[in-house]
Amino acid sequence: RLEREFSGRSVMPEDPALAFLDELIEDYADEWLTKCMFHYRWAFEADIEKAAQVLPRWGGVNAPDEVIAKL
Repeated sequence: RLEREFSGRSVMPEDPALAFLDELIEDYADEWLTKCMFHYRWAFEADIEKAAQVLPRWGGVNAPDEVIAKL
């Protein structure tokens, strides 16, 4: 999308070495930074409680709060 909107300046580096590093960093973020997300979601009590309230609703659950609290 950015390539179409800003045709005068590419978001992809022209230099092959920089393009490789760009792909490597993107892949690292996509595959490994999720581990940090899971740590911070489940490591602290306040985050555990918040995740327990939010995650059941992501699937489109329309159940009352009392039902979700029992999950």
